[in-house]
Amino acid sequence: MGVGSIGPITWDDATWILTSSFIIFTMQSGFGLLEVGCVSGRNEVNIMMKNAVDVIFGGLSYWAVGFGLSFGMDYGSNPFCGVGSFFVDSSDERMGLLFATFVFQLSFATTATTIVSGAMAERTKMTAYILFSITNTVVYCIPAHWEWATNGFLRTMGCVDIAGSGAVHLTGGMSAMVAAIILKPRLGRYDKGTGQKTPPNPVSALVGMFMLWWGWLAFNCGSTFGISGGKWKLAAKSAVTTLIGSMGGGATGVIISYIISRKYAVDYLVNCVLCALVSITAGCAVIRPWEALLIGAIGGVICIGSTKLMDKMRIDDPVGATAVHGAGGIWGMLAVGLFAENEPLENTTQGRAGVFHGGGFYLMGIQMLSIVCLVAWSAVTSFLLLMVIKYTVGLRLSEEEERLGADIVEHNIGADMYGGQFLGRPDSVCALGRRDTLLPCNQVPNGETTAGDTNDSTRRRDSVASRKLKTVSPGPVQQQRRPLRRQDKVVPDSIPGQCILYQENQATTSNPKRTKPSRASPRYQTFTSISKGAKPSRASPRQPSHHAHPNRNQAIMSIPKANGLREHLRRSEADTCIPKGIKPSRASPMQPSHHKRSLERKGITSIPKGTKPSQALPRQPSLHEHSQENQVITCIPKGTMPSRASPREPSHHEHPQGNQAFTSIPKRTKPSRASQR
Repeated sequence: MGVGSIGPITWDDATWILTSSFIIFTMQSGFGLLEVGCVSGRNEVNIMMKNAVDVIFGGLSYWAVGFGLSFGMDYGSNPFCGVGSFFVDSSDERMGLLFATFVFQLSFATTATTIVSGAMAERTKMTAYILFSITNTVVYCIPAHWEWATNGFLRTMGCVDIAGSGAVHLTGGMSAMVAAIILKPRLGRYDKGTGQKTPPNPVSALVGMFMLWWGWLAFNCGSTFGISGGKWKLAAKSAVTTLIGSMGGGATGVIISYIISRKYAVDYLVNCVLCALVSITAGCAVIRPWEALLIGAIGGVICIGSTKLMDKMRIDDPVGATAVHGAGGIWGMLAVGLFAENEPLENTTQGRAGVFHGGGFYLMGIQMLSIVCLVAWSAVTSFLLLMVIKYTVGLRLSEEEERLGADIVEHNIGADMYGGQFLGRPDSVCALGRRDTLLPCNQVPNGETTAGDTNDSTRRRDSVASRKLKTVSPGPVQQQRRPLRRQDKVVPDSIPGQCILYQENQATTSNPKRTKPSRASPRYQTFTSISKGAKPSRASPRQPSHHAHPNRNQAIMSIPKANGLREHLRRSEADTCIPKGIKPSRASPMQPSHHKRSLERKGITSIPKGTKPSQALPRQPSLHEHSQENQVITCIPKGTMPSRASPREPSHHEHPQGNQAFTSIPKRTKPSRASQR
């Protein structure tokens, strides 16, 4: 109820108005926590900053021109908008009334703008949102004049909107829907199997709901604009109907969520309670408690249905602002036309009643006309403002910035932590890796996926996307701790808000000078160390030990200057034992024993000096040795041809698939026919 609809106020009324205004101001914290609970961890700071911007820049705009457009009574004021009281100030006898009204209406104006911030979450530039917060004052102030000013054309026709179901919530909800349509859905929001089903932080959403619940009592009760005379009775009645209506909406959300999924969904509860509060706001002082219960329950059903419709139309509203405030505001205005009683104390309904109380359809017709006017005004003006911002400074973040998160891009929050630590909650980690790339938790380089990923479409999409984007050249980890630059590229992830740091234990090829690693080793593969002069192209891979985690620790393959491959293994090594002067290209591998005394158990046949190797009798394997496993080549003395060396079977202590042991070939012996396993 605006200043134009009340008479002189007492100091009791002023105390009531100011106290209600201070409580309503705390609703900004509730909106912030609610929105933080509905977005990924990499955008939490950005959401809270936007709520602060609503108060700062939106409040300055309302002080400069907004209040005058709503309640100005100077020459030139008309049924469409007010004129006067710009840059609010006063020193005459009207000072108390003017300032108290300004503080109360300022809390309403910032609430209307904050509603829109939730629908624009996770993908809007901060500069663009600041401009929208300043200009959105016009979107709210004009409807407020229509409904609450003495000469507003909807008020003179008999429109009833006690606490702002239409002027505040319906206006904000329609602006939120227009913003969501222009911005388009978040990346991956409606991809099959990747859509967000529940709030990422339900505890924060629930705490925000309770804070809004508390603030809503002052929102509705304070709209009586005093407690003198009979106003305190209307304030008390408003408190009861507000509580009962919200209870009806919450019960509806809990019951429907259990019927649908056999679970008690948090998002159903939160949205239904808030939608019930919006629905009861328009007629909180002119309806009965049982009617409030019915209105709140129907509001919960409308909220759930509107949310489903929005998803079907692919209108991405992260916090459900359109369903809660838009659809709830429409139902709240219509509910007044159905259930309103003629209120004689303050003549709130101007002598009219709703359909169910014998008032006919006049009040219902006025309420419907008000809905049409408010929807048309808010939709058109919001569209024009957002399109101007879009084609001037830009409205949406780039794809790389959106994946990286607004906290880092807009506020540099967490940019100093991407050298090896996580940012935010585990479900929404977002940091830079060794190559300044972001990888989802189910993706590895070259578009590969881990064993936990069973979504074929996700694998194909990630593989194609990762090949298209160019990454920054690798460098030492110590040099990666720098502020993020706009040109840093990221690898698209399959689920918004779910990335994992890919720096520690990464399979990376180090390329020193004058070394050309033609084929970098794939992930999870290690190479046998080869002596100086060997070609790295024939390095044979080995299987990792059972202690190594297949999805974590990686062995780094480094290529020294002018040398062959060199392997840095964290577990046991398998090195080729080749004497000086022997070419290692045909070195035969053998299986080493599992402990230090393996050489004593090999049972190698010794051939005396001067004996031809053809006469050397092979030794029969013992009962404990496996006859079909890896062979170990017989040690041949100096000067003996190794072409007919007899193999032997390894003992049962030797690992059948473990590290390879190579034949020891004496100096000046030709290794061309050394037997291999």
